[in-house]
Amino acid sequence: MPEASPLTDLPTCKPNKLEEIADSVASALSSPIRREKLALALENEGYIRKLLQLFQALTDFADAKASEEDEEMGFNEGEEEEGKAVVAPVEKSKPEDVMKNV
Repeated sequence: MPEASPLTDLPTCKPNKLEEIADSVASALSSPIRREKLALALENEGYIRKLLQLFQALTDFADAKASEEDEEMGFNEGEEEEGKAVVAPVEKSKPEDVMKNV
């Protein structure tokens, strides 16, 4: 883990930066001064709100992906016609499309 610099510059809230974010937070817990700098950076940049939006977008994406997979597998319990999906069609999306709204 690299030596933590002053935590005024947190990694961008993007899916590909989650490990870097975790490392930054973990390294900040090693001393009271670093924890204070982290707390200030989190507060001043609205970082917690951004993280929550990111997690919600990723959850929504995972749910949509699961629905797509269910549809592709043809889950049709209770349907008499073969091939009719119970799950409504979901527009296929990519993680980067989901993140445009965050």
